[in-house]
Amino acid sequence: MTGTRYRILVGLITGFILLGAMPEMILADTKMTSEKEAATQEMDGFEEDFEALDPFASVDTTVLETPAIPQDQGPLSGNGFVKLESEYGYNKSDEKLSNLTPQLYMEANYKISDKTRARVSGRGFYDLSHDIMAKDDHHGFRQDDEVYDVELKDAWLDGQVSDRLSYRIGRQIIAWGDSDYARITDVINPRDQTSPGLIDLEDARLSVAATRLTFDTDPWVFEAASVHQYPGSKISGKGGDFDYYKVLRSPLISISDKDTPGVSLENTGIAAKVRYAFNGGDVSFMAASTYDSLPVLRYDGMAGGSMAFTPEYDRFTTLGFSSSLVKGSVLYKLETAFRMDREMARNDILTQIGSGLPAHQVRTTNSEDQISALAGFEYTGITDLRLCIETQVTHTLNYKSDLSADENEFATYFQATRDFFNEILELDLFWVILNPGNGNILRLSTTYDLADNWEIQAGVVFYDADRSSTDLHPYIDQDRVFARVKFSF
Repeated sequence: MTGTRYRILVGLITGFILLGAMPEMILADTKMTSEKEAATQEMDGFEEDFEALDPFASVDTTVLETPAIPQDQGPLSGNGFVKLESEYGYNKSDEKLSNLTPQLYMEANYKISDKTRARVSGRGFYDLSHDIMAKDDHHGFRQDDEVYDVELKDAWLDGQVSDRLSYRIGRQIIAWGDSDYARITDVINPRDQTSPGLIDLEDARLSVAATRLTFDTDPWVFEAASVHQYPGSKISGKGGDFDYYKVLRSPLISISDKDTPGVSLENTGIAAKVRYAFNGGDVSFMAASTYDSLPVLRYDGMAGGSMAFTPEYDRFTTLGFSSSLVKGSVLYKLETAFRMDREMARNDILTQIGSGLPAHQVRTTNSEDQISALAGFEYTGITDLRLCIETQVTHTLNYKSDLSADENEFATYFQATRDFFNEILELDLFWVILNPGNGNILRLSTTYDLADNWEIQAGVVFYDADRSSTDLHPYIDQDRVFARVKFSF
């Protein structure tokens, strides 16, 4: 699909979403105008009192999410779901059934005392498409693509030392920053990137073994975390639809499995954050020394007539700032970060190897500093409609021509969600726009609440890139339709 078709399709869909809201917008504007006129006549000089109508003013901004167990429940509670996911790549030349996976998720919570509780959750799945399509099993070469697996998600213990000091120890998600999509100051948890555009953020974050302390003095909140284990973001390997190293696959190049940091004191990541909350918003400052979310290649020399590489993860430092502010029905977001000594891939690796350099002298990366910034807003002023736009730019300082990335990299995220029929039906448009010519990911989906515990979702995802040298171009034939059926219990 060309860029022009993308814009036409997005325009039509967005117009459809907004069209359904137009009568309500007109009525809301008329009602608001009359109410303001009456209020001005009766309460002249008391305009500030209307700030009490701010729908976001009473939002609890506590950092450590520790929902209380209802009093009428026993110490042990649980929930879960059964889900069937399917994907059909209609543009693929073969193996069009890309995914047919039943999945079971279960979660158990145990209230140890009034101030202490524990949670364990996990999932198991089996991709039946490998049997149906008689796919080859590239075990050992598929990186994080698995035909079947049982995964431990959460496994933590948390509690309160005092009214102000709390802790959480174990496998957990530590979500920082205000962006719904980008990684600016949200640097602790890696993400599942095996199916770009198909995984929502709440499902994409991967838990890590960590210890977190939170000191809440309202309006100030101080957090400190140590990350004891880092599995790296999930990426697809050889044979996967979104093989991360697809452009490098060749009989002359051999890429091993990932080399992730081992569990040790030396490899322990550290992070700290201070947050100030005020009526309608907050500001945060953070610092972290963690591992990058995606690997870079290390050259290991010649092996069996081919050039051998190993994906590995490098550590870097982040200093960041984030802020959010609510004005009426608009939530404004701002994030920025300075990244020091981040390893970035070079574009002259094969040239170095061809010149006869010994393996230990071949430089596959440069250590560079970067500045990233994001600005965006979320609008919820129309009933059942949510619009969100975020734009991110990353600038590499002291840029060199031997880097494989651009000096300035841009990404814009746009999402429009509209509920119909008393929130029974939801229509969602999600669009990621990269540097001009670097590509687009467009997803359109609809979700229908069939019954109290049943949910059906269906949609389509398009991938597009104009330039063959871009990261997204190898996947332009991976357009697909998808469907999901979910039963919660």
